[in-house]
Amino acid sequence: MKGISRRNFVKTATAGSVVVAGASDLFARALPKTTTAKTSFVSLEIHNPVADVVVDRIVPAPRLADLNNKRILLGMQKGNADVAVQRVQQLFQERYTGQQFLSLRFPGNIPLTQAQIDEIKNWKPDAIFVTNGD
Repeated sequence: MKGISRRNFVKTATAGSVVVAGASDLFARALPKTTTAKTSFVSLEIHNPVADVVVDRIVPAPRLADLNNKRILLGMQKGNADVAVQRVQQLFQERYTGQQFLSLRFPGNIPLTQAQIDEIKNWKPDAIFVTNGD
């Protein structure tokens, strides 16, 4: 910024620290990604940490009419999830017939390995049930 006054510099520095603290998207997008302000005493560079929003629309798969004769992947992300997954599997088997189940345990914060991805792709599940909460 050229010719910035001390008063405007303080306002700019304050606005920048608010952005870093998490201002609204509208306010944050109004600021440039990098702002440099200079006075005879201080040089301050303020970076706008807000990334551009990218929204990819994903069309969900059509809902299955029922779970009879379906291949169902049971994914477990949390400790003791096997208890809940076993109960879900039991309820599915009581209500529907002919299902096949594949149980897969993976930490929710670690991406699947290529071997796990290949196993899922090769098994070709019709439905996926994943536990992910505490």
